[in-house]
Amino acid sequence: MKIVHVIPSLAMGGAETLAINLAAAQKSLGHETAICCVMSPPEKGVLFKRAQDFNIPCYYSYSKHEPRVMSTIRLVSLIRHIAPDVVQSHSPRANSCTTVAARLGGVKCITATFHNSFIWANKRQQKWGRWTSRWQDVIFCDAEFIRKHLIEKCHIAQRKARVVYPGIFIPEQLVSPDAKKLFREQWGIRENEKLVGIVARLADVKDHNTFINTAEIVLRTSQNVKFLIVGDGPRKGELKKCIIDKKLEGNVLITGFIKSLDLVWSMLDIFVLTSLSEGFPVSILEAFASGVPVIATNVGGIPEIVKSGENGFLADPKRPEQVAAKILEILESPVLMAQMRNNAMSTAHSFQIENIAQKTITSYKEFSR
Repeated sequence: MKIVHVIPSLAMGGAETLAINLAAAQKSLGHETAICCVMSPPEKGVLFKRAQDFNIPCYYSYSKHEPRVMSTIRLVSLIRHIAPDVVQSHSPRANSCTTVAARLGGVKCITATFHNSFIWANKRQQKWGRWTSRWQDVIFCDAEFIRKHLIEKCHIAQRKARVVYPGIFIPEQLVSPDAKKLFREQWGIRENEKLVGIVARLADVKDHNTFINTAEIVLRTSQNVKFLIVGDGPRKGELKKCIIDKKLEGNVLITGFIKSLDLVWSMLDIFVLTSLSEGFPVSILEAFASGVPVIATNVGGIPEIVKSGENGFLADPKRPEQVAAKILEILESPVLMAQMRNNAMSTAHSFQIENIAQKTITSYKEFSR
């Protein structure tokens, strides 16, 4: 089976990472996969190298969300050249234009994907989204929460929408002790210090201020903890100033973008996600795969994976005192920490990307015209 995944770009992001991982897993199952970007050339994205590492061909055909005549003609031409059996688009920015082009290009199975409950950005996008949904053979949603939101806005989706949870590659190799030691030396982290981290783009929706406020509360009780902010984004300068104003420079560290997240996951004792809104964060699965308990806000699809008291805890948004209390509860109980580590790894194995890829292949065959 030949499959083309269409995404806006190969910039760093959850949907982009998921598309690459899914294409790679489908390829490992013996299928032919490719990626097409419709917003910016793939080589301009930081994830282009990842796609290359998997030997996945990448194409570019610019198109707005709402199909325009010339851009649609070019995309149809590319699709006919590749001649896929399936086209799966990812995110509202790609879904409508891809659906029209794939239909005109004679594709037998057209799949749209929603990775977030933020369905459509405006009325025009909603209009095109609703109209093109009738041409989509199946719609994948990353979580039940997202599926419900989609159905509320588009009743046609009720009979087509299916929940297909994201998948991850389970790390096969352990991170070397030397790499961990080097990381600790680089960031001034003592061997006996515990590490609590957030791995997320430095954007408003991730609410890093709550993470910093949480650190401030925890450090009043325990000084033997370092807090890592891993990622980059528009709020970096603002967050640095906040840390300085609170005099937390020695305990709250902004690492910026780190290419090898396996190293980060192997270092963390607890992963915290303070988001105000989420779909189904892959970062939580990645943390679980390394046996890291998660404390996350009770939003979006997070409650569908984080089970309080089992593999982590849930907290209300913008409540740093709740998050701080749960961090201390885990750090002060080695038994609880060990139990949560085991449960986290068990959860991750339920979301292996190979199983998710096989589920998508089965769906393609079921809904192909």
